[in-house]
Amino acid sequence: MSLQPGDGYTFSASSSGFTLDIQKPWIPPAGDGGLVLGFAIPKPPDVPLPPDPPAVVTPGTVEEPQQFQCNVMALPVSGTPTPVLQVAKGSVTYTHSLMPLIKRAPYTDHRQALMNFASVLSSSVTPVIVGDSSSPWMLGGGGYALTGEGRWYVTLTKWDAGNGEFTGGLLDQNLPWVSIVKEGSTQFDKLFVDAGPSLYENQMNVQKMEGYDAASTGLATDWGHCHTTWFNPRFFGHHVRVLAIIDSTPAEPSVVAVNVLRAGGSTAGNTIQQVAFTGIYKGGAVTFTHATATTTSSFNPATQSAYDLQECLNTIPALKGNVYVQQAAKGVFQVEFTNGMKNTDVAALIANSSLTSFTTWYSVQQCHVGSQDIVIPCELNSTQLMNVAGVTEAEDPYNLNAATTPVKWANVVNYEDAYAANGLTFIPSWATPVIDDVTPRDFTKRFLDYGEVSGCTEEPTDMHPFLVMLDSTSGGNSTYSIISGTVNNLVPNGMGTPITVTTGAYFAYLKLPYVSGNFPANNTDFKWEIAATMPTDTDAFAYVKVADINPDGSVSQFVTGSLWSDRIKMGTQTARYYHARI
Repeated sequence: MSLQPGDGYTFSASSSGFTLDIQKPWIPPAGDGGLVLGFAIPKPPDVPLPPDPPAVVTPGTVEEPQQFQCNVMALPVSGTPTPVLQVAKGSVTYTHSLMPLIKRAPYTDHRQALMNFASVLSSSVTPVIVGDSSSPWMLGGGGYALTGEGRWYVTLTKWDAGNGEFTGGLLDQNLPWVSIVKEGSTQFDKLFVDAGPSLYENQMNVQKMEGYDAASTGLATDWGHCHTTWFNPRFFGHHVRVLAIIDSTPAEPSVVAVNVLRAGGSTAGNTIQQVAFTGIYKGGAVTFTHATATTTSSFNPATQSAYDLQECLNTIPALKGNVYVQQAAKGVFQVEFTNGMKNTDVAALIANSSLTSFTTWYSVQQCHVGSQDIVIPCELNSTQLMNVAGVTEAEDPYNLNAATTPVKWANVVNYEDAYAANGLTFIPSWATPVIDDVTPRDFTKRFLDYGEVSGCTEEPTDMHPFLVMLDSTSGGNSTYSIISGTVNNLVPNGMGTPITVTTGAYFAYLKLPYVSGNFPANNTDFKWEIAATMPTDTDAFAYVKVADINPDGSVSQFVTGSLWSDRIKMGTQTARYYHARI
């Protein structure tokens, strides 16, 4: 037979007797009758219960927060309880490149660091240090006191820039950082700017450039076959992540209320009263009055328990040993009147409150928790082609970018944003590197090497399409080759086939055939030739002199690029041909 069902109570009965096991204090049922030790208890009338109090009590500590979790609690600041924003420490895995020092290799590596405290703060944010090194919260279990009303952002920021190019400022720390900034503040405006990957570009020159060979640069190899500029930074990569949003709200007053949950009586059972504390607690305490007697000690809802409340009530002689207190919820206590006051209707306790409240409190909207990953790619954005003679390495866009004044790298699109962030006031040593160039060991960087041994040699400095070159002279003969080019986007035949002639004076020319409306016709007659005389144009062929070959074997060049050619035939006149370099 089950006489008092429910978790914590076990009653067994048989012809041999009965046993009653109680694993928790008993509260008389409010709605059901039953049997206790064989005596019938009639079912009392249902007692209407007051609504549950709001679950807003004294702000407390989150014992085991997730990484970067935020919480607002009251901490003493200069002896005065103050709302303090706590931020849990956390780990960040992030990328970092050589920006802007990427002229030869935009190398990117992956690093990791532990954020110990916020580095950039608005003027309305004040660090509150507690100093418990074992605490998972920043500042040793302390936090950041906020002043005034408005909205604050807890952010994680990383710039893909630094490497000693920013005069030792924030960016030169080469680390991500946590900020707590108020909306509309100077720090806010400098953090929330255009974000994206790091971008760079370079240029290729059809014409050979000077100063990129190993002898000029001091490198082990020639750079880019002397036709490619250095990699030039054009956008500093940037990422900002909102970890939490903090909003000021009017603080709910801290109050205490006593309600009678059940009036006692011979049939109803013991009187049960509820003491509920609501609102945001700042300070003060509560005493209680029964009849004409008041407790000689007070109760602090921020730091004391149900046992403490029971001991407080026991300081009234009439209540001593006659009350049993349990905590029903956070800030909610139930007081049962027992022993000498059992089964009697006890008047509600009177709470004498000196509780004080905050004017402003702060709510937390958490956006990210846990370890964080920040990946900022360093990407080639474009390669531009030029055909400019006489270009030197001193004119390289990278060199010009690095030498801008009054600040360097002013040709980077977002350099102003980067320098603004770099100028932010910051608290140093905010992070403990877990993986970087030094911890846990030096990295061995294996850069991609775009240099080439002898990459700039064996190449004419004025190389261009249809350039005729003397390859060799032997036994009275001279051998010539020609650089490939196009006529009306077609490559003549034989561009890769050298021509050998007896050393003397000749003409080197292109033979352009006309066949059935096609000019030049792409057949075997479309080629380059060397002859002692220069042929005359006909309706069927056009001849374009590209160079004179002198009696000593040297070459005097006429055509210095690819061509576009037009044929015009009028009546019976011989067709006329017009050629232009492209």
